[in-house]
Amino acid sequence: MLDRLKETVDDCVQKETKLTQAISLSTYTLDKEQEQTLETDSLQLASDIEQLEEKLATEKNNAQSKLQQRQQWIDRAWKNSKQRFLQNLEENEGHQKYSIQKTMLDHEKEHQ
Repeated sequence: MLDRLKETVDDCVQKETKLTQAISLSTYTLDKEQEQTLETDSLQLASDIEQLEEKLATEKNNAQSKLQQRQQWIDRAWKNSKQRFLQNLEENEGHQKYSIQKTMLDHEKEHQ
């Protein structure tokens, strides 16, 4: 009976050792898989970040280009508007001078 008990204990010890080794192997395998997944995800995230930064730079350049074009258009429009205003002002001034000079000449003719 003692031999049976000893065999049973030995069997239990062997099973425990096998289970411990299996658990250790599983844990090691899971750790390695997790590390690999983490590394893969990190590389993918780095790639995604780089692509997004490139896209952001492109969009920023496009926006700056559009802003410069708009500013140039506004500057041209302002210059043209200012020139038209000054031309109209000169024309009005010319018409007024002409009218005043004509009136003065008419009055001089009347007085002579």
